[in-house]
Amino acid sequence: MIELACGRPEISQLATLGHELFHAIEIAEEPTVVNPVTLADSYSRIGIETSDSGMAMELELIVYRIREELRRASIKLD
Repeated sequence: MIELACGRPEISQLATLGHELFHAIEIAEEPTVVNPVTLADSYSRIGIETSDSGMAMELELIVYRIREELRRASIKLD
């Protein structure tokens, strides 16, 4: 399940959704993940621990990429 904060700008919501969908794909492609314990184990092996500032920079990059793709498709948000 993915939950988004609806009070945020659409572009931020799209970036967050894209980020979370990426994690959903990672989980779906890992056959050993069958419950919360195996999920935690998987992320302890493949995950990269980041600080809040690292996550913020990653989200900014995602927002930038989404804006560029939307611009190329001539879709305007916000």
